[in-house]
Amino acid sequence: MLSHQITQQLYEKKQLSNYRLALDLENTVIMVSALIPWNIAGAVPAVTLSADAGFIVYALYIYLVPLTNLVMQTMIDRKSH
Repeated sequence: MLSHQITQQLYEKKQLSNYRLALDLENTVIMVSALIPWNIAGAVPAVTLSADAGFIVYALYIYLVPLTNLVMQTMIDRKSH
């Protein structure tokens, strides 16, 4: 909530859509927390599934979501200019 409240005014000044704001928040606030394995976003699913520390290797896939969105947004921005 705090991240949204802080960044919303910046996005309004730059006339960026709420969709872009939501994607950027998801790629930073939500996804980054899961990249830290000992964080609750990584530890709780691991304990629930009775996984050992080997699950940390698969955290690599979490990087694909923001990277994919970055590439797609770059392509969209280039087409619109």
